[in-house]
Amino acid sequence: MKMYIFWPSDQPRSTWLIHTEERERYVPDPPYDALICGLCRGFSHDQVFALGFDHISPFIRVKGDIFASDDGFLCINNRLKELIEAERFPGLALKPAGKTGWSVMNVTARFEVRPDVFQMVRGPCPDCRCPREILGAVRHLGQLITLPQTETFFSTTTDRQGSNFSDRDLLLTEAIAQAFKHNKIKGGNLEELLSEAEDTRLSQAWQRGENVKFPKGSRIVL
Repeated sequence: MKMYIFWPSDQPRSTWLIHTEERERYVPDPPYDALICGLCRGFSHDQVFALGFDHISPFIRVKGDIFASDDGFLCINNRLKELIEAERFPGLALKPAGKTGWSVMNVTARFEVRPDVFQMVRGPCPDCRCPREILGAVRHLGQLITLPQTETFFSTTTDRQGSNFSDRDLLLTEAIAQAFKHNKIKGGNLEELLSEAEDTRLSQAWQRGENVKFPKGSRIVL
């Protein structure tokens, strides 16, 4: 069973869910401000999701069926929501994004990864003690210690802890990728998680300046 990581498209306009943009500053809105560190602006996407999004009032103007807000929340429109529900794909929780007609996703199926996948490069915050910057993402199957055995949306137990407003990555299995492609879902790219050996071979070819050819079907543009 093939597995993919989802990368959302860049959007031409800023879209914040729990912040307001004021003079090039991003001010947290109440009641979410109580969950956001006043010094580093870090927060837990899980905690915000648990609170819900009844209090947001953004005007969402985006292209596609799925997008990432500037504060790191993945949102889907009703067309994609109905597809997921009709196919009964597991691994997600959804909550309405206020009265926008969109839904916010939270990945509930989570698997262990190797400790070298995510690296703290700045931190911790002297106030909340959370890392201020964590880099990394799953690149190949060898980095996953455990793997899903059925078709599902999934992510990693370890995450970037909200650094740079980043939530957990969205990963998904082959049947979901094909359903996205067949139904012409728009809003990003899917990249197959290859074997560790194949990933190493492609990385070494890129470092040598060679023309890197990815396996057919390993990259899906939505």
